[in-house]
Amino acid sequence: MKHWLRPVDTRDREFLLALFASTRESELDLTGWSTMQRRAFVAMQFKAQEQHFARQFPRSLCRIIMLKVGDGSAVAVGRLWVDRRDDALHVLDIALLASARGSGLGTRCLRDLMARARHEARRVTLRVALESPARRLYRRLGFAAEGQPEGAHQFMAWSPATVPETAREECSTC
Repeated sequence: MKHWLRPVDTRDREFLLALFASTRESELDLTGWSTMQRRAFVAMQFKAQEQHFARQFPRSLCRIIMLKVGDGSAVAVGRLWVDRRDDALHVLDIALLASARGSGLGTRCLRDLMARARHEARRVTLRVALESPARRLYRRLGFAAEGQPEGAHQFMAWSPATVPETAREECSTC
């Protein structure tokens, strides 16, 4: 499957909100809230996240993950939000629609980012929930925990010296 990243534009708002909601479904299933309550909560959290990222990470870039499908058309299937720091590319968020999860696409996107970081002699860093299944993926890709967990999250980092051989290609989509 061919994938690439493109800049977010104003037409992506509805997609990004639906993507955000899809990543919160299992949590919201525990609330017993009505559909209307869930939508209102998700919209509020989505807006808060956007404002936080814009305020705290003004140099960050949010990209839409595009995927070429069988008929040759392209569909938006996720987002990758990265803050370019002096010494690292910090992943603020990577999210895929449920239909794209488990396909290896997230791994390919991270490997592309790792290739870019290697080329620029930077690390790749991120924060991950301690209970997230994504931690296994990050460890498999060579990320290591740094410091003690902060609440329910752990800071993890990858440096070019630890990149798996399969990720050592140049990034054309970052």
